Amino acid sequence: MTLGSIDVVLLEYPGAQIAALHGLEDLFRTAVRLATDGDGSGRQKLTVRRCIVPFSGSRIKETLAVHPAAVIVPPTLTARPEEFLTPELEIWLKGCRDAGTVLAGICAGSFLLAHAGVLDGRNVTVHWSQTERLSRLRPDVRVHSERLFVEDIDVVTTAGIMSWPDMALRLIERWLGTWIMHETARFMMLDPPRVSQRPYRRLPLSVTFDDPQVQKLVHWLRTSAGGFASVRDMAQMAGLEERTLLRRFRKATGLSPRDYRQHLAVERARALLETTALSVDQIAYEIGYQNPDAFRKLFIRLTGLTPAAHRRRCVNDVLVPSRM
Repeated sequence: MTLGSIDVVLLEYPGAQIAALHGLEDLFRTAVRLATDGDGSGRQKLTVRRCIVPFSGSRIKETLAVHPAAVIVPPTLTARPEEFLTPELEIWLKGCRDAGTVLAGICAGSFLLAHAGVLDGRNVTVHWSQTERLSRLRPDVRVHSERLFVEDIDVVTTAGIMSWPDMALRLIERWLGTWIMHETARFMMLDPPRVSQRPYRRLPLSVTFDDPQVQKLVHWLRTSAGGFASVRDMAQMAGLEERTLLRRFRKATGLSPRDYRQHLAVERARALLETTALSVDQIAYEIGYQNPDAFRKLFIRLTGLTPAAHRRRCVNDVLVPSRM
């Protein structure tokens, strides 16, 4: 593969997001058009092909006789892409990996690559709700649940069904340069590629646990009374020794009691930022923080945004006056 000849294959499996398939084609072709010199002499040659899977036998020899510059597995909301992995496709993907092809998985599309064994030992991301499933499936894959985009040499992954524009823009930057990437984003009225999925991640609040004492404590923490409890207070409420509480709570929730309490506070703050006109200081007091600066630091650490920036993302400025 040379810069003047870029061959991209989109794996089209049953249930793949059609918008992603069409959108990826449009973004790549727009980038190539924008990269064309005025006289046409500098035109890049980029082909985007769809390969329908599952397939077997002579089909793979027909459509995938060579290793392309990139193989992209699109996202889905209705299927498990790994179910369409055939032995022939797995062998071909491993050949692509060995040949230096960029293997790109978008959201659930990464599970097909994981099942093929081409992500082992690599850094990847996936939608935050699927992090544990991918980690259980392939323990050798290093999953970064906070990142929206992860690039590990020739393995590129994004998180979220609507992260395909981020994927396309990142690959455009890799092949055609930063300037063309920004020109493509500007022409298509897209933001530059995002980095973190923390602003979108939510703690599942309506969760039940097998441990009745942890369940009792979590229910109490969701009330205003438990909003700013110390570990000692939480241990007393659960009727456990502090060390026992820490062990059992982490086993049940994956978080320490303190971290869980802080996540709950940020979830409450998000709801107030999105549905009220309260100032950030007022919201800090409302959820139990007497020091608004400490609240702001916590919010940034868990979401990647300031409270004010989160409000701007989620709420029409006309409806919620700025008082921050």
